[in-house]
Amino acid sequence: MYAYSDLRVEIEQQIEELRAEHSPVLNPDWITKAILNRHPDLSGGDADFFAYNAREYVRGEVRRQLNRYKLKPELEADRQLVLPGFARLQEYYLVLRENEHVAIHIDRMTPEESRTKYAELQAMAAGVLEHAKEFRRYFRSKGLHLAA
Repeated sequence: MYAYSDLRVEIEQQIEELRAEHSPVLNPDWITKAILNRHPDLSGGDADFFAYNAREYVRGEVRRQLNRYKLKPELEADRQLVLPGFARLQEYYLVLRENEHVAIHIDRMTPEESRTKYAELQAMAAGVLEHAKEFRRYFRSKGLHLAA
């Protein structure tokens, strides 16, 4: 019987296949369609209902997988996403293109997308630093001095 874990594996395999082919775009709609095309056997009076709901569910799971490319301030970067020779620079980044979030290969980002992503990184860095300073100030006001 097909299970949630099977779907996750199919999505991961599809994304990895696209990455291996050096696809410039990881589009959730294209990935969803590729997954659904592997399971075409819908029949009966409720086929449209099940096809619609399957598409929406699969697309949601694809979106969750692609969110791995979303910027995060974690201490350790996901090594599977990082370009060789770099500590954090990712191969793909989520960007908004034609009102759709897609993962774009860094070499295929437009200048505007690159500037926007850089500004996001700068804002994240400033926000995390401000958060750390407020955290330290709060605990100092309680008499607890944190390192650094």
